[in-house]
Formats: sequence, structure tokens, C-alpha cells
Amino acid sequence: MKTPDGKTYKIVPKGDYPVGKVDGDGHLESSDPIKGKVDKPRSIITYVYKEVKGDVYVHYKDTEGNTIKTSVVDEKDQPVDKDYDTVVDNRPKEIQYNGKTYELVPAGNYTVGKVDGQGHLESSDATTGKVIEGRKDVTYIYKLKEEPTQPKGNVYVHYVDENGKTIKTSVVDEKDQPVGKDYDTVVDNRPKTIVTPDGKVYELVPQGNYPVGKVDSEGHLTTTDPTTGKVIEGDKNVTYVYKLVKTPTVPTPNTPVPPTPTPNTPVDPTPNKPMDPTPNTPVNPVPEQPAQPAPALEQLPNTGETGSVASALLGAVAGVAGLAALGRRKEEEK
Repeated sequence: MKTPDGKTYKIVPKGDYPVGKVDGDGHLESSDPIKGKVDKPRSIITYVYKEVKGDVYVHYKDTEGNTIKTSVVDEKDQPVDKDYDTVVDNRPKEIQYNGKTYELVPAGNYTVGKVDGQGHLESSDATTGKVIEGRKDVTYIYKLKEEPTQPKGNVYVHYVDENGKTIKTSVVDEKDQPVGKDYDTVVDNRPKTIVTPDGKVYELVPQGNYPVGKVDSEGHLTTTDPTTGKVIEGDKNVTYVYKLVKTPTVPTPNTPVPPTPTPNTPVDPTPNKPMDPTPNTPVNPVPEQPAQPAPALEQLPNTGETGSVASALLGAVAGVAGLAALGRRKEEEK
């Protein structure tokens, strides 16, 4: 039953109400019976009604049917036939859920079902319409929003000698960092010395001009990117220059070679043989012979040689002198 003001009412079911007890016909039992004989001038029969109302709920799901936002009430206990519109106030374009952003899907078929151009799941109640007795359920479908790719950049540090030859593997100071982020290669990627695998030691060069180029006071090759700054989209390359440290040559002292011991070969001692005493033998003195005048030497003609007689005489004199010397030595040994 609809009233002049457009409200709709219907008979209440059996039960107790503020107005009184009502039977299964919606009849107020305290009023006259709904059936009987007219036995009095006026009979009053009362039926009890209630206004018919309805609710409208809105739900939010992803393409897989998972709830990503608590359902909201668009209309609550509203009279039947009242207009409702979920689009105007309960259809957000984006939803934040678990730190992620979801957006309404375009029209299409998804795991959850077919969706129209409003992101509305067609199998649910209409997005706009009239309240009915009971409830209506309207569902909108969302997908995870793809954030635009933020530009990123890298910072690489290189190490070369005065001629530009690489002496150490390059290092990554910043990797895939957002544009605008500060970087500093000095604090952690600018060693004062570098030791190569072959044991050579290099040190940062002082400020100056080198075959590789101009170097500032930080040992930084000025033609490369700054040692500190901000990340840009793409790559930055910072280069430091080093020189070989020349170590003085220290002479190596000769290492003495210890002698190899040779075992002594024992020598059998030879017992001393007793010497037979030699009896003193008196030496008969040779009587001096009176010197006789030497005969005239026979001169050999044209040769300057003396004769054989002179030679024999000289030999005899030498023999006597030798015997005398031998005798004196034996006397001394005694």
C-alpha cells in the first residue's frame, strides 16, 4: 500500500508490536474480529502495517574477487522506491590498500566476471536506481595501479695510472638510485694507495698535468664526472689517477755457505823406531898442505879455455872442502 506522500507500507507479520499483538493476518487482535455477524451498530477492525524500507551496499574487489576495501552503506533503511546513486559518492577512482594503490579497471572480462565502463561488476546490482525492500549490493572492480617508472642512475668509479691504464677493477658507488639522490665517491671509494695483484703499490698523484689529463688536488681526473654530486638519469663515471711507488733497491747481503764437514780419516800412528846410537867417530884432521904455486895454465889457442889439468885441480879442492863441512855438521849434531 502506498500513501499519498509516496511511501510504501505492507502488513506486518504475526507478532507483538507496540500497538499490540497481531495475528497471522496482520490483524490487531484487540480490535473486532475480521469475520463475524453484524451484531452491533459499529465494528472496528484494525490491521497493522509497517513502512517498507531497503538498504544499498557498495563493495570493492580486485580482479580476482578479493576485497580491498571495507564495504560502505550507500542507503540505510530507506523507503522503497527512493532513488539512490552509488557513482556520485561511493565510487572512488583509486583505493589505498596494504600500502599499494588500486585503480578502477576498464571495461572487460576478468576472473571475477564481466565489468562495464564504470568499473562496475555487471552481475551485481545497478550502480543507480531505486531502493527496494531488503537490500541491494553494488560491486566495483579495481586493479593494482602501475606506477610510472621513476628515472634512475648509476655512479661508477675508475682507477688508472698516469698513462690511463687501469690498475684496479672499477667499483659501483651508486646502483639504480633515483635521480637527484646525493652521492660521494671520496668518502668510501677513493683509496690513498692501491696494491695490484702483482704486488705493485700505487698512490694518488698530486695535482698537475699528466699524459692521461689534468688532475685536481683530490687525484681526480677533471675531465670525468665530479667526485660528489647528485645522481642523474643514466651513468656517471668518476676517475682517480695513481702513480707507481718506487721503492729503493736494498742490496741483498751474501749469505755465507757453511762448510760441509768432512770426516777425518784416522791415521794409524807409526811407532817411533829407536835410532841406533852412532859412536863418535873421530874425524881425522886433514893436514894442511903447503900451498904450492899453481903451474902456469896452458892457454888454448883462440878459445880462451884452460887445460884439463887446471880443471882437475879445482875439483879436488872442492871435494876436500865438502868433507870438512860434513865433519863439522856431525860434530854439531852430537
